[in-house]
Amino acid sequence: MGRHPLALGVDAGVLADLIGIRSVDGLLQMFGMHGAVADAFRETLDDNVARACERVRASGNPFYAAMPAEAMHASVKRIFSAVGEDLAAGEPQAYPAILGAVGIQRSSMGVAVGLIMDGMWHGFEQVSEMLAARFPDDAEARLYWERMRGDLAYRGVASLAPI
Repeated sequence: MGRHPLALGVDAGVLADLIGIRSVDGLLQMFGMHGAVADAFRETLDDNVARACERVRASGNPFYAAMPAEAMHASVKRIFSAVGEDLAAGEPQAYPAILGAVGIQRSSMGVAVGLIMDGMWHGFEQVSEMLAARFPDDAEARLYWERMRGDLAYRGVASLAPI
């Protein structure tokens, strides 16, 4: 079985151009990084939800600190499930949609968008740490998550813009 092309020292951008893929993300998806990362995310969903809730609560975020633990867990699990869908698909769609709906609801309760974004950051940090532990020698898998994390965050913020 051949080695992964990116492990051979081939520049991902050059390889993407040579085979007609328009982005490094597309190249990583082609070689299955989205599947490995999505599988790891799905397998660790409950642990990541619990740890993300602990992190957000420990951060002192006043909105999440006042939220009942069960409600916070359910909310984070819905959000993380959408992230998992997007990781598998390779395109942020479910997460921005649910974040926009949650943002409207929370805004009507007087919650500042910055507090929502703070919660998102803590959750994404948890996932980054889990993937770093899960894929310590797999830069492509970690790169896929970090690029998706950036896209998810950007589109998530954009979904909150009307608030």
